Formats: sequence, C-alpha cells, structure tokens
Amino acid sequence: MLISLLHLVALVVAADACAFGGFDATATFVGCPADIKPHVLYCIVDSHCKLLKTYNASALRLSSSLDPSSPARYQLTVSYPIQRVADEPGVKIDFQLRVENASIRQIDDLSAVNNLKTLYIYNNNNAALSVAHTKLPMSLHELTLSGAQIQALPNAARLTGLTYLNVFNNNITRLEHLDLRNVTTFSAGLNQISTFINVSLGSGLTYFDLTNNRITDFVVDPTTYGALRQARTLSLDVIDVSSTCKSPNKVLPLSAHANVCVTPGSMLASSTENSTALGGAAIAGIVAGAVALVGLCLALFVQRRRRLISKGGALDQTEATDSEHPVFSLDSLALLRLDHQSLAAIKFVAEGAYGQVWLGTYEGNPVALKRLLSGATSQSAIATFVDEILLASKLESLYVVQLIGASWRIPAELQMVLEWMDRGDLRSVLEATDDTSFLWDEKIQLMLSVAEGLVYLHSMFVIHRDLKSRNVLLDTVKGAKLTDFGVSKEMTTETMTVGVGTYRWMAPEVLQENHYTTSADVYSFGILISELCTHHIPYTDKQTERGNPLVDTAIINRVIQGTLQPTFGASSPTWVVELANDCIALTADDRPTAIQVAHRIRKKTGNKSCSCKGMDRLRPQLMLIDVITIPKGMKP
Repeated sequence: MLISLLHLVALVVAADACAFGGFDATATFVGCPADIKPHVLYCIVDSHCKLLKTYNASALRLSSSLDPSSPARYQLTVSYPIQRVADEPGVKIDFQLRVENASIRQIDDLSAVNNLKTLYIYNNNNAALSVAHTKLPMSLHELTLSGAQIQALPNAARLTGLTYLNVFNNNITRLEHLDLRNVTTFSAGLNQISTFINVSLGSGLTYFDLTNNRITDFVVDPTTYGALRQARTLSLDVIDVSSTCKSPNKVLPLSAHANVCVTPGSMLASSTENSTALGGAAIAGIVAGAVALVGLCLALFVQRRRRLISKGGALDQTEATDSEHPVFSLDSLALLRLDHQSLAAIKFVAEGAYGQVWLGTYEGNPVALKRLLSGATSQSAIATFVDEILLASKLESLYVVQLIGASWRIPAELQMVLEWMDRGDLRSVLEATDDTSFLWDEKIQLMLSVAEGLVYLHSMFVIHRDLKSRNVLLDTVKGAKLTDFGVSKEMTTETMTVGVGTYRWMAPEVLQENHYTTSADVYSFGILISELCTHHIPYTDKQTERGNPLVDTAIINRVIQGTLQPTFGASSPTWVVELANDCIALTADDRPTAIQVAHRIRKKTGNKSCSCKGMDRLRPQLMLIDVITIPKGMKP
C-alpha cells in the first residue's frame, strides 16, 4: 500500500474553522493542543480536528537520561499515513523527526518549531519534494533530505546552524552562496551538480562527499580550500576547472584527480535572508559597468577582425570549437593506434559517470569500445583516459581484460578497444541468478581467477583500487577477468594516499586517505566474496537500531571504526567465509597477500592453478606468476 502524501506546512489558523483544515481528508501531525487532548505531547488529527492518534512520552524513544538536570530529547519516527506536519508552538521538549518511505511534496514554514533539532527525510518514494518556500528553524542541527528529488537546498540563511547536512541522491544542479562553516559532515553525492561556488566551510569539516556529479565550476576561498584539504574523508570524482578559472583566481590541486579554483581573498557567503537584494545605486553601478565592458569588448573584437582580414585571411572557423575539442597530443598512443575505419560500433552496453561501453567489431571480431561521454572531454579527462590506456597496454595476463589498442579521429573521440567478454559483468550475473543456478564450484573458480589477477597486478606494482563485481567480467570460454583500470595506479609515493574507488568495497585506510598498499585490494576481494555469498550489494541488509537502512555516511564511519562487516550467509562454505574475514581485517598488516589468497583457494580446490574453460593451453604462464620475486621491503 502506498504511503499517503506527507505535506509539511505552516498553518494560518482561521478563527471559525479547525486549525488543521485546508486539505480534503488530511491527516496532520502536530504538537497536540490541550483542547483536543490534554497532557499529550503530539497527536495526529484530521481536517476537522478529530483525534486519530496520540504520541506521549512513553511512545517516544528516549535518547538522553531522565535526569531533570539534563534536557530531554526524543526521537520520533512517524509511521502513520499522514499528509503534512504542522507548526504548532508550545511543545518545548527537544525532538528529532524522522519520516521514511513517504511521498512528501512540500515543506513550508517550520521556523517557529524551535525545539526541532533533527529533520530526517529519506527515500521519498519517487516523489519530488519542493523546498522553494521552506523556512527551517534556526535550532536545526542535522538535516537529511536523501532520495527526495529536491532540485535546490532550502533557504541558505536557515542552514548556518547545521553541523550535519546530507542531500545524497537528489536532482540538485548548483550549490552556491552557502554559509556551512559549522558543518562537520557534508554529503551531496549522486546529484547533478555542475557548479560549486562560494560555499563556506570551516576547520571542523571531517567528511565531504561530492562524487557522482559533473562539476565544471568549483570556486572557493582560501579558508574553505584549507578546510577541504584537511578533511579526514574527501570523496571527489575528476574535476578540472582549468578552462573556467580566471585570474586573479588560481587553479590548485584538491586531490590527485581534482583541481579547484581558489580566490585570493575571502568570499564568505552571506547569511542574511535578503542577501540577494541590491540597492538602486548598486544596480545602477553594475549596469553602467556592464555597458562599459560590453563596449570595450566590442571595440576589441572589431579591431581584431579588421587586423585578421587585412592580412588577407578569413577568420579561422576552428576557434569556435577549441573549447569543445581541446588541443591535446596523443603521441604517447601512437604505437597502439588502430585504423578507426576497421572499427564499427554495434550496440550500446553501459554508461558510467564519465564513459560509455559499446559492443563493436574490429576487423570482423567482437570487441568492447570504451569512450568518454561527450560532456566529459576536458584535457584533464582525456589525460586520465590516456593514462588508463597506457597502463592497460603494459598488462598481459589471462586474468586481466586484454587491451587491443586505441583509436581516434580527434582527441575528444578517443576510444579504448578491449577484448569482448560475452557474459558481461559479475554484478549483472549475480542479480540474474541465485545459489541454485550459480553454484559454488563455479564461484570458487571465479574467486581463484580474481585472486590470480591480483597476484599479477601486484607483481607489476599496480594497485587496482576499484575491485568490485562491476569490474569483474565473465566469458563462457575465457572465464573471469579484471577490468576498469581508470583509477588504478602504479605504486608511487604520490598515488598511495589518494582515496579512490567505490566506498562499499574500500578498505578503512583508503576511506581515511591514509597511506595504503596492495592489501587494500585484498580487502576489496573480501567484500567481493560477500557478493558471491549473498548476490547483493554489500551492506544493503544492514539496518539501524530502529530497523532503517544505514545511510552512506554511517556505513563509512562504521567501516573505519571496524564495527561493521558484510553478510556472508549461513549456506556459504565455512572456509570461504574464514578467508573473507581474514581479507577484511581492520589492520592492513593482518590481511593475507594476494599470493597467499590464491594459494589457499588452490589448496581447497585441489588444483595448482585455475581450471577455467579454455585456459589449459596457457597454463605454463600461470606458473610464472607464482614465482615472481618481490623486491625487498615491498609488500605485494
């Protein structure tokens, strides 16, 4: 049964009508007036003030002691199919309001509810929540609007007291002019954010997530830049502002794959509700300045055009396309270049945050074609893609998807040509099967293939850094192979403190952006085993004490603390679960190496190496992997 619409509004009370009317057959959550039900903290009434349900102290979950010297604070999860929550002043007890799996349409003025400390709205059942007219109480400390399809944040002036802000998984496109200096945890991943400008953050920031967005403008002042640099967890995708950052601002690195635009001085966001209003003199000055600037630009353009024509040449039409197809040398790929006329794209397969994969043919044989998205072809993105191709060209193993070459007409159309794996990725196979159709004999062979792949990578001093079921490809003949080296790096001092990868598979030391080694891949392998056991994404079954799904920040914090482990299932082989638990040891030094993992799996299967279909003819190469000598002091 669908949960009814929840509509949070401020009431304009008419003297001759029920204070909670205004909608047909509505059910409203309020601080219960004494004339409706005395000695009750909260209640639900209909539009005629008929009492439907009451909540008193015994019905609320107490989260602090009953000591009279400490303020009482309650957490209330509303499960009744209400349509709105009304502002009814008079209830002085501090409380947290949680609304989950509802269909909220609007939040209006709650500014008078000064006892509300936490507002938590999660999984809004595909309903778009409007916050255009929202006024939150200044007392609010924690705000979660996750999975609510909001397109913007509530009034900026009402967010200054927040210490926790979670707007993960929405439709937000811009974050600008926000004073969030008190925020310690900020999560805005999985939105559509392109602009992050003049957002003030403070030194107390410990967690910052802006992944799965498409940032093109990222402008902050030195104070916010410093806060981001010192945050314990900083999760960002590739960000390149080199084409949008203008002097006197400077492009500075924020992580190994993200640079941002930093102003020379403070640009503290305004905290006044009318900060966007300008006086007449200011507007006049801006208009006058704009007119003068336009005139100057026009004069320069005319002068330049005349100079070009006087030289006997027409205007170069390629100038207009420079920003769309940046000048970039691909000389490093010359030996890998394939004739693009011998390639043909046949069928779209998948799309990620920055790239697409197509089924294609090369000289009549099936291949996979990996391309950048049309909107993600900046010089930085192309450079990262080139690095991925060059790294893949150095790898040659039965357990790594083979690079065939690269092809391009212009740099923005660069594509990576890989061998085709006909069963697709492991995650899709797990979702389409269960334990009766995907048996443990095959799963164990797959585990061995993945472990051998890690042995090979680590022997080449390469850390995968993004091992998960999506990055394991299957083939009916060739077995299982590792793929997607977009964040993989050769082991250097510069690359071994950068937190990259997908967080549910990431080791605690990577989540904290501490120094890490190849043991981070072994941790991810242990999480991958949990996927083989349950066929589900890790931690999807984990819940809070009240039975709610864990939010992303809670998962990350618990993994870092070592208090959360994935599920392996009672029917899984005991030795498999024991191996997985060893792999996900909290301390990196307590985990086995990839060689030890592969050896343990082979001992259980009775095979010296993987017996995957079609690989017997290449088995002599596998023996070489087992005897590679690791330089002294380097942990494989």
